[in-house]
Amino acid sequence: MKIKLRNKDFCDGCEQLEDLGTIGGHKRCKIYKKTLLPKEEVFLASRGQGYIKRLDNCKKENEVEVYK
Repeated sequence: MKIKLRNKDFCDGCEQLEDLGTIGGHKRCKIYKKTLLPKEEVFLASRGQGYIKRLDNCKKENEVEVYK
């Protein structure tokens, strides 16, 4: 499957992420049925590239088209 991302290493902005409307900002990946939590420490460590790291399965199985 080909997915569009702003950065190939992070899920932020992925069309397959669904906002669950929780206080913590949880998101659900429609492809892998996993609930993900945006983390501020990931954002700081990545120098503003993204809050949610991509799953290893996603990196192996999906092609990425990067957009800005």
